[in-house]
Amino acid sequence: MGLALSVGILAEMKELGEEEGYRRRREEIEALQAFLDDSGFETWDEPEDSSELDTHADLLSFPVSFLHFLRRAYARVRQDPHAALQPVESEFLSDEDEDIMNAVSRWGDSHLLCHSDHSGYYVPIQFDEPLFAPEGADVPGYGMVGSSYGLMEELRVIAPHIEVEVDEDGNLPESEVERINGINDTSNHQFGAEQTAFLTLWEAARVSIAQRAAICFH
Repeated sequence: MGLALSVGILAEMKELGEEEGYRRRREEIEALQAFLDDSGFETWDEPEDSSELDTHADLLSFPVSFLHFLRRAYARVRQDPHAALQPVESEFLSDEDEDIMNAVSRWGDSHLLCHSDHSGYYVPIQFDEPLFAPEGADVPGYGMVGSSYGLMEELRVIAPHIEVEVDEDGNLPESEVERINGINDTSNHQFGAEQTAFLTLWEAARVSIAQRAAICFH
């Protein structure tokens, strides 16, 4: 199973001429904006022009297992920030990993962990912890809403632990973007799956924040 990411899903649907897809995504975003407004948060004007929504990541989709690898690494770092991560080969969680993931997820404060694998949104609004819409709010992704800002901060935390170099200003150098884009076979690279998922999410968050556009998992 694969995970695809879009930043500016309405612009994408318009560009593709997908009228039904546009209507469905517009309804989702309006429901999401209504939930944020009712919860006392600001909202945003979702762009419908794709000209400023370019990502530097070559991949806009990857196997869901890559996301699981990245989340597992982040959960381990959250539990013990000083532990040295070891690359893992299996996408299936060991009993120890499952205990760690369950423990960290129960905190409910991680934008990277508390999000659906295959649907839902990260929005270009700052809030400390993921939001959980009440049942019946018609917010996709099982009602979990992440912040693009929160996602970016968590990616900055995990970066050095999976051997990604972020500069002193918290940005990803062009050389690192090119290096990760050049990973053709993740099995031949230590943390290759984690880095691939990292770059796609990083670029999505960067564009989302810069252009005030939501990230859509689909």
